[in-house]
Amino acid sequence: MSGNYRSILNVQGSAFSNTKSILLDGVDDYVDLGASSTVADGGQFSFSFWIKGGSQSSNRYLFSADYYNQHTLWVVSGTSFQWMNLNAVKSNLSIDVLDNNWHHILIIWNPNGANTTIRCFTDGANEVNVPTDWRFGTGGIYKGALQYIGNRGGGSYNGFIGNLDEFAIWDDDQSANVSAIYNSGQVHDLNALSSPPVNWYRMGDGDTAPTLTDNGSGGNNGTMSNFSTFSTDVPT
Repeated sequence: MSGNYRSILNVQGSAFSNTKSILLDGVDDYVDLGASSTVADGGQFSFSFWIKGGSQSSNRYLFSADYYNQHTLWVVSGTSFQWMNLNAVKSNLSIDVLDNNWHHILIIWNPNGANTTIRCFTDGANEVNVPTDWRFGTGGIYKGALQYIGNRGGGSYNGFIGNLDEFAIWDDDQSANVSAIYNSGQVHDLNALSSPPVNWYRMGDGDTAPTLTDNGSGGNNGTMSNFSTFSTDVPT
């Protein structure tokens, strides 16, 4: 189907459509999940989202747990990303997705014995090479909840410039289900998967601004801050 509207059948056979996303201006737009959020609060978790944007200037943040950078993903400059778990624990990551087209990203945080492993997939089964310095002792693991989407700390830090859609979070390792989540590039009903998400923000579909409804089992709604309209540009 052409255009910015997609209607497909999910695994249960019912119609599913995706017609909206959020467009962040990179100045002060962000989504606040609340100071009491328990989203991805400790243990294993997986982040899934669709992203569309071009080359960015320095330090453009996609999401963060709080002001101090825990569980933060941002564009260092151009198209080079960096993940940070604690202030002193970070690494560059080559995720080739900032070409002004829609792409899917799945990031998995998996504490495993004495080490922590981060894995990242783009557009399905394309696993990004993870540098060895992304694996470190359990003493460096931060277990706070994700609080901001599109910004760092909700402050004046530069946010990501571009579209985000279908932001979902699981409280376990979803690496075995990356192909099902990506669904051959077709956004679909994540609650119809064998492992539904704990939190799922559709970024406009079924929402009334400024509230972004949590369509997962967690019941943690988000609030759009400094913007109130939705984009009709969606993954196709």
